[in-house]
Amino acid sequence: MSIFRDLTDLVEPLSMDEAYLDITAVVEGGEKPLAVALDLKRRIADETGLIVSVGVGTCKTVAKIGSDLDKPDGLVVVQPGDEAEFLAPLAVSKLWGIGPKTAERLHGEGIETIGQLADQPLEWFTRMFGKRAAGVRDKAMGRDDDAVHTESAPKPMSAAPTFATDVGDETELRDVVERKAVGVAHSLERNGLRGRTVKLKLRLADFTTFTRQFTLPYHTSDEEPIKEAAWALLAAELEPGRTFRLLGVGMTNFGEDAEAVEPIVQQLPLFGDDEGVPGSSSNRLSP
Repeated sequence: MSIFRDLTDLVEPLSMDEAYLDITAVVEGGEKPLAVALDLKRRIADETGLIVSVGVGTCKTVAKIGSDLDKPDGLVVVQPGDEAEFLAPLAVSKLWGIGPKTAERLHGEGIETIGQLADQPLEWFTRMFGKRAAGVRDKAMGRDDDAVHTESAPKPMSAAPTFATDVGDETELRDVVERKAVGVAHSLERNGLRGRTVKLKLRLADFTTFTRQFTLPYHTSDEEPIKEAAWALLAAELEPGRTFRLLGVGMTNFGEDAEAVEPIVQQLPLFGDDEGVPGSSSNRLSP
């Protein structure tokens, strides 16, 4: 779970070893879903010795079913728009909420696959499922707007992929941090949130992990102040020969006050580990 939360703060555990992860901010920051999934599988194997199956989709229903298909070392990515086609040939019992007794009733109605279930009229769903009718029908069609539910809300918005190779080039790092900041801004906007505290999470080549943060003078979901603050935090950590294997940008301290007009110009550069710097922390993670 800590590896999951290195990737995104939006994690909904289902059991000790299974969870939903909302990686929207990571993808909006420029990462490809397949690359994110492959990196997650690799990192879990490297650091824990465990093999995991991953399902990637635009909704929880599709992701869950995808993760179950090719265990123990599966990877299924369902592209946007392909949800219904992906689900159609699968056994109706694969659908979340269809237990053995319900599946038996559906078989009695001649329904064997999720596609056959999706083809039924709404009136039929109402007769079979009552108050659950609309929800079951939508899931059978690959439509599921259920959010990833974390333990408390709102959670920090963040995007923190692990690099395939350690990165030390300033230009490349700046490009990465700005893309991550844009992804976080888009997630804030989509969720109707504004934050004040910009957080930067960094992991060095030797696995030393630490965070830096800066609190803006106002709540915002705009890209520019988030990008400026995140880059200033990163610039303060750049040193000759220093390379990074993880870089994450996040936003916390949510509120609704109107944006101030003053720009971010002071107190951003050159944070250290001095006492009095809020939010600084470090730890070491062994692979």
